[in-house]
Amino acid sequence: MQDIQDMRMWSTSGWIFESNRRFCRIGIYSSNVHTLAEKLKNNNLYPVRDFGHHFNNQKPDLFISYDWRTNFIDLQVAIWSGLDYIASFLFNKYPEYDIEHLIANEITIWVDFLFIDQNSRDIKSELAAVLPTVINSSDIHFVLSPTALQRAWCCYELGLFNKRFFNESPGLYSFLTPAMLNYVGWRDAATTDPTDKMELDKKLADNFPGESFDFMMMQASLQGELYFKKGNTIQSQLAIQQAVKSAEKWIKRMDEKFKLGNQ
Repeated sequence: MQDIQDMRMWSTSGWIFESNRRFCRIGIYSSNVHTLAEKLKNNNLYPVRDFGHHFNNQKPDLFISYDWRTNFIDLQVAIWSGLDYIASFLFNKYPEYDIEHLIANEITIWVDFLFIDQNSRDIKSELAAVLPTVINSSDIHFVLSPTALQRAWCCYELGLFNKRFFNESPGLYSFLTPAMLNYVGWRDAATTDPTDKMELDKKLADNFPGESFDFMMMQASLQGELYFKKGNTIQSQLAIQQAVKSAEKWIKRMDEKFKLGNQ
């Protein structure tokens, strides 16, 4: 495993599910992520720096996309539900391994408010600098807000993750939350700051030739409709196959850590 010097590209694992307790101790309680980010800024807190022992200097396995209007505690619950869903496919395939430990402690996770310093002079530039790297290094991708396909940043992140598969086997490799609202077209995808949309317009023009971006968004939208009509949470088979394939790497890494710990 290669150590990463840039903390913005680090990752976390099980600590993400305990962050609400850590925040409560310093007076930050349940809120949406907009409010959380403002409180982190006002308290000069940067989680990966100030709670560093809970983080790994390794690239993430899992990238999280979500709407910042989401409550950060609800977001943690959604992450756990998604990991639990993946675990359901691994118990039978790897009966000799502790899959619960793998899911809770070994899969590394990236969520923006933990790794992007809210006191930065130029948060958008920092985010733009690290997003391609952390998304391309991630094996799996969760889209965890019902409104994500109507938010420009979430759409851009989904496009970046699925772009790597487009030439070989195009389709949806991201896991989606149930009850996903339909993609309404890039023109109507919203940003909190209107200037973000202009920046993202340029990134789309540079990264997605032709109609490849809209194809990816429509795949996600159709999968969301399938959840709604069937009333279940069956995910894209391509996403499931990607997770099961990636589990081989996670288990190998877990074995290596176990061997080093016993030397």
